[in-house]
Amino acid sequence: MTEIRDIESGFQILYYSRFDMGSDLRKMRKEERARSKQLRKDRLVQTRVDRRLQKILVDKARQQRMSVSNLVRNILEDAFGLAPPQEEPASSEEPQALAEPQLEHIYAWNAVKLGKAVDCSRCGNSMEAGEAAMIGLSEDPEADRAWLCTECSDEM
Repeated sequence: MTEIRDIESGFQILYYSRFDMGSDLRKMRKEERARSKQLRKDRLVQTRVDRRLQKILVDKARQQRMSVSNLVRNILEDAFGLAPPQEEPASSEEPQALAEPQLEHIYAWNAVKLGKAVDCSRCGNSMEAGEAAMIGLSEDPEADRAWLCTECSDEM
């Protein structure tokens, strides 16, 4: 490294030879890799998917403006219940009416016999295992599963 100082103007000019610059860059990169390894705590999981699933993942990631890796991580955390709990809003004294469910993504309803207890997506009534109900069919993988009790299905 060659150093030139201009005392009158207060500027300092540093000239690097190719040899000096290369060694400094290698040293900086090595230190940066060491720091990033210390900070990185996540582990890599790889899997093979067919083209159709890859296209769905890439399209969904673009829609949500995130990487495919983050999208897959979020999906896995949700599937295994590992996502951090979201804070509940402070409850008010008056009970709020149930919001109208979003069922536009449902293209058909199928009659089923329940294998476990679920709540009706429309009225919120609890349905027990063994009861007759309707399940909504949807092609939207992000949408919540929709269930209808017999009373709500008769109204449709």
